Amino acid sequence: MARQPDTIKLRGLSGPPTRRLAIINGQTFQKGDELVIKAGAKSVKIQCVDVGESSATITVEGLAGPRELKLAPGR
Repeated sequence: MARQPDTIKLRGLSGPPTRRLAIINGQTFQKGDELVIKAGAKSVKIQCVDVGESSATITVEGLAGPRELKLAPGR
């Protein structure tokens, strides 16, 4: 079974509760956005399923099910 690349990181969150934004690997996502990002030496397509107060939920092309990215403590 394939696994999520370790290089997909949630770098920040912003915006009001009604329009939250997540910064993932240098790209800004809002709920529903689908973009190709660099993850180490590879490019992967991810979709932002939801953005919460301290995490973002994504799906990664080629992997089953959603993944939760949590903001590192102190950010």
